[in-house]
Amino acid sequence: MLTRNSKKLLDAVNKLHNNGIQYPNMKDLQTVLTLPKDEIMSTALYLQQIGYIHVDFGKGDTILLIESKHKGNHYKELIHIERMNFIKRSIIVPILVSLVASTLFWLIKK
Repeated sequence: MLTRNSKKLLDAVNKLHNNGIQYPNMKDLQTVLTLPKDEIMSTALYLQQIGYIHVDFGKGDTILLIESKHKGNHYKELIHIERMNFIKRSIIVPILVSLVASTLFWLIKK
């Protein structure tokens, strides 16, 4: 699950990449984001752990570079797919099961 700050960081990385900065660093991120440095660091670590980005951390509290992976580039599409799968499992399937059961009950009762 992506937090609000995770989405902000992914948007910033993708925006910087689209503006010609292949591998943004901490300074690049701070020009685009209004998050505190420690929040950027923890969010970047979290996104790296779940496979959305690759981060090279420097000494102390700095980021040398961030590379967005496929999941990071297309996270909005992945969220949409997850929502659609949830709707199918939670709404459409139970309705279909109910319709089939009601139809069978009606046919047997006849």
